Amino acid sequence: VQSNLGKLYLQMKDFPKAIDNLRQALYMNPYSVDDHVSLAHAYMSVNERKLAKEELEIALGFVPDNEKIKSMLNSIKASEKKK
Repeated sequence: VQSNLGKLYLQMKDFPKAIDNLRQALYMNPYSVDDHVSLAHAYMSVNERKLAKEELEIALGFVPDNEKIKSMLNSIKASEKKK
């Protein structure tokens, strides 16, 4: 339930509620790659790049060959280098 609510709030651009619900979902199921990636999206939307990076690294630990996650992570790392 929390996972679906979190994704719905993410679509509605209510990022604080998305973050809250996705964190609750991950508390109940810390192995959900999809929820880690969704939470990373929510964190990026509120400019919390460090937290987004952490979530993507966790997700990548579960699916190390996932090109989409690698690309997102590389994008964050590239933006950090520009600072």
